[in-house]
Amino acid sequence: MLSSDKGRIDAVCSGINKPHSSLRGKVEPFTELEIFFVKGRGALARLTQAKTIKVRPAFYADYECLCWGSYF
Repeated sequence: MLSSDKGRIDAVCSGINKPHSSLRGKVEPFTELEIFFVKGRGALARLTQAKTIKVRPAFYADYECLCWGSYF
């Protein structure tokens, strides 16, 4: 993840594939989120909550735009 104040954050989202997970469908590329995470013992943080702030559908509508966005 990329944060405006902390830069790059390496985190894992455990249990996201479970049917009743609160994170399911929220953690998507090019989506602005308010996230809450717990710093683990290692280098990775663990994502605990996410709230969608802004979805950018233009990235998904235009393939070239999606490719350029994925490049950066």
